Amino acid sequence: MIKMKQAIIILSMLTLFFAYACKKDDTKKTDSNNYYQLLQGTWYQDTVDSEAIINGVSNGQLHAVLHATGPERFVFRKDGTMDYKNDVSNEPLYTYKYNYDPALQRITFTDNGKAKFFTIKELNETRLVLTLDDTQTTDNRTRRIIYRWTCRKAP
Repeated sequence: MIKMKQAIIILSMLTLFFAYACKKDDTKKTDSNNYYQLLQGTWYQDTVDSEAIINGVSNGQLHAVLHATGPERFVFRKDGTMDYKNDVSNEPLYTYKYNYDPALQRITFTDNGKAKFFTIKELNETRLVLTLDDTQTTDNRTRRIIYRWTCRKAP
């Protein structure tokens, strides 16, 4: 009789454990889907910070405050395309196919045949902060530029 009660208690505990584990997985799927939904739309750049490092030597931090309505913005679409636009022409300066990785909080895209990625530092209903670490080698010179964009969602 005691062994039967122990078996029932153990089975009950296992059932609760598996039910909780499944619920937790469902929450993660909902959160990553919600995060992807938040990303969609137009994001105006408020500030951009950058640091250029040429052959290992930094030129220091550069900080730019952009216009209240742009001029530059990112547009993320559900079809997996992303534009980088300028208000002057309202035409995309660049259009990329992108892939969103919720586990790494990255947006991967290809620029001139080279895979690059934005890291999402912050994302909510009104604010998006992206970073990009870009390294290029030309004429025996390595240039690394680290960008950080602070954006706000278009109304």
